[in-house]
Amino acid sequence: MGAKCTTKLSSEVDTKLYLEGMSRAELADAVGIQQAYLSNILTGKQRMSVAMSKRIAGALQMDDRALRRLALETERRCAV
Repeated sequence: MGAKCTTKLSSEVDTKLYLEGMSRAELADAVGIQQAYLSNILTGKQRMSVAMSKRIAGALQMDDRALRRLALETERRCAV
């Protein structure tokens, strides 16, 4: 839980950010949320809605269903 809850969601998004040459702050700006909120989603402290998964996936050019599966796994693992 918390900071010790390492997730595939966070890893996948960070890898995609690296490949796209983006930072988490730039992703947060691109989808219209605060960086802290994005961080909470990626670390399992906050649930990601379907609408948010579509916005994040769109910004990263990822499949939103795959991103949502990772988010659901994070929610289970990190007990949001």
